[in-house]
Amino acid sequence: MNGRNGSKGQQHLYYDDIYDAINKMVHGNPEGLSIKQIAMTLWPARADDTARNVLSRALNPNENDVNLKPEELDKAMDICKAPEHIIFYFCDKYGFERPQKKDPASFKREVKTQLKNVQDELRHIARKLENIQE
Repeated sequence: MNGRNGSKGQQHLYYDDIYDAINKMVHGNPEGLSIKQIAMTLWPARADDTARNVLSRALNPNENDVNLKPEELDKAMDICKAPEHIIFYFCDKYGFERPQKKDPASFKREVKTQLKNVQDELRHIARKLENIQE
């Protein structure tokens, strides 16, 4: 038995290796994008079939001539909208707890609060600067 779990939306218990995590991310993307669609977005300057072939080779652990660069992996995580596979893989590998995804509404409120705090601090600093210049 391996860590491959074909059920969409279900958390995987473990990943066999980084290739397993990347494959789950690509094949389990919530929008149902094909490898070709993902590759075309990842490498828009390449011919469609070439991009697909490059990504297919990068997904295969038996093909060591093509590897995703860190920035390409990051972009693929954005395109696939399933970054949890990569995040969970590294958490498991290095002994960290798997994080919970933030609720979008709560995250938005948190960012707005942080922005307001920064704006308040900038106004305070601007007043200090005005007092120094007078």
